[in-house]
Amino acid sequence: GLIEGSNGSGIEFDGLVFLSDVEVVANEDVIGGEYGIEFDSDVVASSVRIARNDRVRGKDVSGISFRGDVDDSDVIISENDIHSDAGDGLAFRSSIGGDSIVSVIENAIVASENGIVTESIRDDAKLSLIDNVIEITDDGVGIMLRNIDSSEPVLVRGGSTNGGSIGLAVIQEFDNVDGKVIVDGLVVNQASEIGLLFQTLPGGLQCADEFDVLPGSKSLEVMLMNAVTVNGGSDPSEIGMVFDGLGLSLTGDTLADTRFAGTPGKFIVLRNGALFEPGRPTLIDGTGVYWDGLDANIPVERQQIINRIIDFLDDPTLGLIFP
Repeated sequence: GLIEGSNGSGIEFDGLVFLSDVEVVANEDVIGGEYGIEFDSDVVASSVRIARNDRVRGKDVSGISFRGDVDDSDVIISENDIHSDAGDGLAFRSSIGGDSIVSVIENAIVASENGIVTESIRDDAKLSLIDNVIEITDDGVGIMLRNIDSSEPVLVRGGSTNGGSIGLAVIQEFDNVDGKVIVDGLVVNQASEIGLLFQTLPGGLQCADEFDVLPGSKSLEVMLMNAVTVNGGSDPSEIGMVFDGLGLSLTGDTLADTRFAGTPGKFIVLRNGALFEPGRPTLIDGTGVYWDGLDANIPVERQQIINRIIDFLDDPTLGLIFP
């Protein structure tokens, strides 16, 4: 059926969700002036299932939004059509923590800002994004993951991002965060600035409950597998992949079988000490990469590949990619 709120939310969970089972399943339309579905406080020790809704639409803010912490909870968001006219498709605006398991599976998401966004993943929380198809209608980001600091890796498997400024961005902002992301078979189509961005920011922010923590290092391990693909557009300033900042590493020091197709600008850009161990560059294996039809075994074409990579050969504080 149709659930519509002219202001606020189509469905709003007002206050703490604790020791509860929540299901929003098989509705024709859930429409709100700001949010389609809104959890405005914490979700703790609960089970949430949002599935098979034909359309969940938040006109001004988010299609689905978790505004408080998600702690020790199981959340499944699957097979929905999620829309946001002027904001994010699916947003976790505080933290996912404890032993939470959050699975976002086979959703179709249309948004002007971020398709999927998380602010913090901590403790032993597990986040899986599987086979979601995301369309960005403005200059937003397909998938934005901030501050991964869980003992479990974040999994981005399959699916696609289409349009926007960046396909996938993983950014460590807080100090003393240490996380891993697995990017498995994701396809990024026509991002206007960067296909894949992995970044650690200098300085840092502190969580409200960590006043005694001194500023420290941050790190992110990236695992690429199963033909992660960046399909470029027409802007010559587009970059296929960016590693930006200290504390970044690639599992096995390899780009695996990543594919760059139709990339008009640089294939890969390293910035701000990325992939550089103290005293020497990290040697990154790019021999399995598809370089937009260029053959690294042919000297002339190999040089063309090298010319479209920014690494140790351009700046001795960066890692070295071997195509």
